[in-house]
Amino acid sequence: MENFVELSRLYREVGGVPGPEGWSVEARDAVRGRLDEILAVWLDEPLSSAGFRRSSDKWVLGKDAVRPIVDVQRKKTFKFEGVVEFTINWGVWVEPFARQIGRAKRPAPMTSTAPFAARIGDLLPAKEDVWWAVLSNGFIRTSPTPRLEGEPTPDDDVPRILRNRLIPMLQPIDTVSAAIAAIESWVALGLTPSTIHIAVDPLVTLRRFVEGTEAKQG
Repeated sequence: MENFVELSRLYREVGGVPGPEGWSVEARDAVRGRLDEILAVWLDEPLSSAGFRRSSDKWVLGKDAVRPIVDVQRKKTFKFEGVVEFTINWGVWVEPFARQIGRAKRPAPMTSTAPFAARIGDLLPAKEDVWWAVLSNGFIRTSPTPRLEGEPTPDDDVPRILRNRLIPMLQPIDTVSAAIAAIESWVALGLTPSTIHIAVDPLVTLRRFVEGTEAKQG
């Protein structure tokens, strides 16, 4: 459980939280700029070098129907004014699956419509859901244990895990069959999906896509 008192102390120590009157334009721009600096080091550098393309806060590999994906999830409600809290999702997006659960004929890749997506915390040493907060002049890990973070570097846990584990996991996935095999292996490892599809079983649905493709080819 997050320690609210400790978070309050850390935010005061950083000194980047505006008062209750709300954000100024300058404060908003400063927070956005600070977040982009962090994402550039943590995500842009390792993912771009592996062939992922960035669009806003989303990185996608390839242009086919099956695409590995990494994106940033921001909290919609905040404990403190002037703070952006975020975590990182990753998974494999499959276009026919996204079409089935949504209404768009040509859906855009998103982890929320992926047959399997999980959070970065599953791969980090603590193996717990991890969130960070960005202030105009500071950076805090809010959970699982609140602490001040230093300047982002390529040697931090997140970019290191991306380079050494996540990217090698995602790069080979370029077909529905490969997505099925990957998801089965992730489930076997105990990785927890961050996306839950109540109306459909993702693996059952993906296997039907493969069977339908094979039937057409036969």
